[in-house]
Amino acid sequence: MCFPAPPRQCIDLHFEDNYSIESSWECKFDNIEVRDGPFGFSPMLGRYCGQHSPPDIRSSGRYLWIKFVTDGELEGVGFSATYNFTAAST
Repeated sequence: MCFPAPPRQCIDLHFEDNYSIESSWECKFDNIEVRDGPFGFSPMLGRYCGQHSPPDIRSSGRYLWIKFVTDGELEGVGFSATYNFTAAST
């Protein structure tokens, strides 16, 4: 399901401080993948895991694609994120 930002707006994504996703080399096992666009092949903005919250992320347009992957082996605190729509830069 996809809910785009309104026309001429972008998306600001913020991960809360209470964040813990299993660490691994290149975030192989558990990760959050964020892409700039509506598809799994849109340009990648980052793949995140570990104990530190990712930086704030801003889309270049109306869409952000976010995917959470877990192998179910180790449990952690997890994550919480919020988003806002913001006027796009001209």
